[in-house]
Amino acid sequence: MQGFKKVLVALLVVATILGTIGPVFAAENTNAPSEAATRLQAIGIAKGDEKGNLNEDQPVTRAEAAALVVRALGMEKSAELMGGATKFADVNADPGLQWATGAINIAVSQGIINGYPDGRFGGRDQVTYAQFAKMMLYALNYGVTVEGGIWPTAVLAKADDIKLTDGLTVVANAPMIRGAVFKMVDNALDVKPLVQYGYGSSTLYQPGDQKLIQKLGYDELEAQVTAIPAADSTLKDDQVTVTLQKKNGADASGDKTYTVGQGVDVNGLFGTVAKLWVKDDTVIYAQQKTSDSDVYYDTIKSYSSSQVKLLALDKTIDLKSGVKTYVNYDGTATPAADEYGRFVKDNNQVSFINVFRFDKINGGIVTSVSDNEIKYFAGASATTRTLRLSQFDNVHVLSPKFAELSLSDVKADSVIYAWADGTDDLYIVVVGEKVEGKLDRVSTDKVRIDGKDYKVVQKADGTVLATVSTDEDVTVNSYTTDNAKGLVGEDVVALLGLNGRVQHLRGASAKTTGWNYGVVTNAYYSNGTLALKVFTKDGESVVYELEKEANWPTDNAHLNFGADNGKFYGIAYKLNSDGQIAKDKLVILPSMSGTVTLDSDTYDVYVGNVKKADKDQQYVTEDAATATRYYVDSGTVLMKVYDGTDKDPALVDWKVDLDGTTLTGSDPRQAIVVGTKDQSAKFILFTSENFQVASADYYFGVAVTDETFDSDNGYATIDVAGQGEKEYTFDSSAVSDITKGDLLAFRVTGDKAKNVTHIDVQASSLTVGATLANYGTASVGKAVYDVVQAVYNSGRYVKFSGVTYTVDADAVVYLLKSDQKFDMAGGVADIETGKHAIFLTKDNDDKLIKAIVIW
Repeated sequence: MQGFKKVLVALLVVATILGTIGPVFAAENTNAPSEAATRLQAIGIAKGDEKGNLNEDQPVTRAEAAALVVRALGMEKSAELMGGATKFADVNADPGLQWATGAINIAVSQGIINGYPDGRFGGRDQVTYAQFAKMMLYALNYGVTVEGGIWPTAVLAKADDIKLTDGLTVVANAPMIRGAVFKMVDNALDVKPLVQYGYGSSTLYQPGDQKLIQKLGYDELEAQVTAIPAADSTLKDDQVTVTLQKKNGADASGDKTYTVGQGVDVNGLFGTVAKLWVKDDTVIYAQQKTSDSDVYYDTIKSYSSSQVKLLALDKTIDLKSGVKTYVNYDGTATPAADEYGRFVKDNNQVSFINVFRFDKINGGIVTSVSDNEIKYFAGASATTRTLRLSQFDNVHVLSPKFAELSLSDVKADSVIYAWADGTDDLYIVVVGEKVEGKLDRVSTDKVRIDGKDYKVVQKADGTVLATVSTDEDVTVNSYTTDNAKGLVGEDVVALLGLNGRVQHLRGASAKTTGWNYGVVTNAYYSNGTLALKVFTKDGESVVYELEKEANWPTDNAHLNFGADNGKFYGIAYKLNSDGQIAKDKLVILPSMSGTVTLDSDTYDVYVGNVKKADKDQQYVTEDAATATRYYVDSGTVLMKVYDGTDKDPALVDWKVDLDGTTLTGSDPRQAIVVGTKDQSAKFILFTSENFQVASADYYFGVAVTDETFDSDNGYATIDVAGQGEKEYTFDSSAVSDITKGDLLAFRVTGDKAKNVTHIDVQASSLTVGATLANYGTASVGKAVYDVVQAVYNSGRYVKFSGVTYTVDADAVVYLLKSDQKFDMAGGVADIETGKHAIFLTKDNDDKLIKAIVIW
């Protein structure tokens, strides 16, 4: 191979002499530095421009080359002392070269570079490969080996011989770019400079005992990173402990603790063997030495005392005797299924495991980021949650390979995973990869986008954790083939999570394969095909043909009727791939209360008067003694067709048309409702109208700061349902000692909170199942402490002591630690069976939760 490389160099020299100069070093034009540049930056050889950019794709001038070589020899301070006049008039007359005069003087005095025969230095001229190779040879004392040789063949052959040109494609007289210069200087650090022995006829040159990097004062170590501050409380934040294997090429042993230099990431090397450059007991540079093929990043599918099975790789590996394991940096914990992390092999056995158990966020989709918080949604809910970074002493952002990142690396559409330890350190693993293209196919465990298959995120037991949205994240559902089919053939965005699997699939379905709701305003035959004119959830009147044998009655009552005659039919329907109403997928909603079955799901149907007794109420009730509720959420289709003069169907906007209004008992609204009793409504078709305005009432929230005081009042910031965070003023004689995590229900009069119900969540006298307080009109509202019995619809409906409550769409949800002290903001998906909770219901609705804390 060495002989082949020399032939290659020689051929390229001939090509240059013949006048063919081609591209040389393929450095990308990117702000991310190459590995060579990173190493040179660490030891002060490579420096960026005024913006810090290294500009690796730009050519290098002779002045810049002289400065680089002088810095590579550790003579930068000498160059500073040698600054000033040079022997070159062109340099002295050029104000833009004065920064380099010291380096030029040093380089010339050392014989590293010379001027042109006409006496110029040419500091702004570009350096060629051959010229820079000659400079490096003379800097390393190899100049004597090429003197008298053929230019540039002798120079390039010797540069190749001592590996200066490794990783470079050299064209002798081509301008050299900065990335290529950095690579050659980086190669030079591993070269042992020649040393002269004897004088005169007895002069002998031999490589010295030290590489250039060692002559610069650095020890080159190979060592396993065995302790970092996160896993060893005896270490300071800027320390690392390693087990030595080699030092400057010689075998070494023993443990040694070093200080870690600024910007050096050793946490990302935990458990691996690393190459370290150390100076004055400080690690200046660190790079993984362990082969990438011996380091896995994956999720545990199963774990035993002798083996670990990895989920994505679908591979079982034996554990080495004495394997060291860490779970969330706890060296006493045993790894378990669904934990993600690093697995290091030694002789085909796993010798080191460092995994994370994501107990805060497991696959959150980021919507926005600021200095103090990350907003995201997680699970089968589009509800925005807030991760407040100010709650933690330290926030660590890591890549999927546990390399240190910064908060700026977390962006909208990033997928995040998080856990926190007992010292209020928050660890966030961020994945920023996405795939965009046309969705070809979906199946239970993978999707195909532009011809390539991507698996979806699953737990070890096969449970799918991925989510999907067919309306650009207005609503979010669990990933299933039925939920994703509507996107087939459409452009989609797949946000990738850990292991390169799809965490969230997003798009806009042109044809929804799920059940739709609408109003049929006419039915007729067109060219022999039965067609329905349907007012859809998109607010459009669309004519749909019926697939053959689709079930629509053909009697006179169901044909050629027209809505202007006061006749209409509410329907549920599905479309086939041709955009027709599919066979056996058309249901006329009944004219009397009962049930309707859509595929395997049976829903309640109520036909009659409905009530909405309060302006903030997010549901309607049956006008009957049972007062059964149907809750309105983002997935509820709302329409109206009135019997009066307004006969055309229209959409109803709950926030605009109904939110802030009351339907009274004396004149309620006639409606057809499809849904689940005391849970959500799928479809409400209003058939009469009446509006009345109701008055404002209670605020409900969770304290996110401790109370502070002046001489008259107390002050605390409360996250209020539907309002957000705001500081409120309290009468300190009536309310005191509000602490983070406490629940409050109150009215606001003027600039003060009044009628305050304050629940101290850390009180020692709490009894499970107890009502802690009542408030509101007739004391209907209540504060309750209980244990979650069951959870429905990803936390939207929760059962306590046999009673099902609804968590309001704008309810505030917070997490407490096991000692009931404040932890962080949460979401409805954090409400899980078996957890303890204290919650506030609405002042006039004892089944609607407005604020809840859980632990």
